[in-house]
Amino acid sequence: MNKLLYCFFLSFSVIATSACTDDKEERELPPAPDFSLMILKENLHSDGGDVLRTDTYVYDNNKLTTHTTLQEFYGQSLTHETTLSYSGNEVTLADENGNTAIYILGSAGYATECTYKLSDQVRKYTFTYSGEYLTRIDEEDRKSEEINSTPYSSVELAYDDNGNLSHIIANGLQTNYQAGNTENLYQLPCLQVCETYPLSFHNDAIYAGLLGRQSKHLIIGNTPEENKEEYTKYTYELDENEKPTEIIAKTTSTGTVIDINGDAYDETKTDTRTIGITIE
Repeated sequence: MNKLLYCFFLSFSVIATSACTDDKEERELPPAPDFSLMILKENLHSDGGDVLRTDTYVYDNNKLTTHTTLQEFYGQSLTHETTLSYSGNEVTLADENGNTAIYILGSAGYATECTYKLSDQVRKYTFTYSGEYLTRIDEEDRKSEEINSTPYSSVELAYDDNGNLSHIIANGLQTNYQAGNTENLYQLPCLQVCETYPLSFHNDAIYAGLLGRQSKHLIIGNTPEENKEEYTKYTYELDENEKPTEIIAKTTSTGTVIDINGDAYDETKTDTRTIGITIE
């Protein structure tokens, strides 16, 4: 249960409240998806039992306004809601627990910095772009706003000349990505990108289009640079209007196992995730 709650907390993305002022310069928001609702459903398997997770993203006038996460298990449920408000060049996220995050938008309409507050912890993020694509995120971890910040973590992203994600470097480790031929019309982020720290704290901003454009074509595979024995393949189901209705992520890894007799042998494991998608 502790593991479940921890994963649930990380999925909040960043959350925030902020007061509005009249002297903030209005910024044009980035291109937004042409839909009002996106629902992602996944049955999460674990030794402790299955959990059905539903993420509902609600848009108003092409702006993400609410993200609700529902997790159901053993007849119980956990619900968390994040709301987004827009004022000038600020986008504010907030949840019912008082967690807050404020994104400051640059002239291109994408977030250039974010301040995340949780209890006595304050984290500062800065975002760097090449054109419309996010190429770097830096995180500073601070106990309060009054003391000096300390660099904590960063991620670098690279795109090819066609606007497709090519690789990510996190904690000094590079993961290579392969894009397919299906155009990413609905700006779906790659699952592993959303789970890469510290981008994992900014899922709402990603789905709100605040952190640049996603890979031009849907990602069909990724593998660590230093471990070719591990790879993930993505397949997509589309409806007649080219809307994605399902993502299947299949991760295969091979490692050495030592049995009870001390004999070593290679074992290949496969993990499959299936995410249902509804777009309206």
